[in-house]
Amino acid sequence: MPAKIVSLSLVANVNDVASPSSVARYFARSQSGEPLQAEDVHVEAILGSLSGYHRGVLSLHYGARVWPEAVTKALHGFATLGIRLYCADHPATGSTPRAYAKAARRRARGRS
Repeated sequence: MPAKIVSLSLVANVNDVASPSSVARYFARSQSGEPLQAEDVHVEAILGSLSGYHRGVLSLHYGARVWPEAVTKALHGFATLGIRLYCADHPATGSTPRAYAKAARRRARGRS
């Protein structure tokens, strides 16, 4: 099945789209356990309109994990997504955090 293309034209009013900084603040608060704020209602409404897959990709992008410097230098804000895709291509046994850490170490050393 072909991937669904998500476009801003699907949003009724493009001016209602949350700014990247408000989305980043939302994920930082929700991942830290901090109470959500009034501005988060808008972000939650937008996230609630997305498929679980797309919400997952956004949460990966805004994830709070710390990666080796070589990984973040190469992948910038997409480090978590890149490691997840690497793990999908290189299945491993064990816990997800351990698999991610192992993949990050391998990528930091330049190994595939």
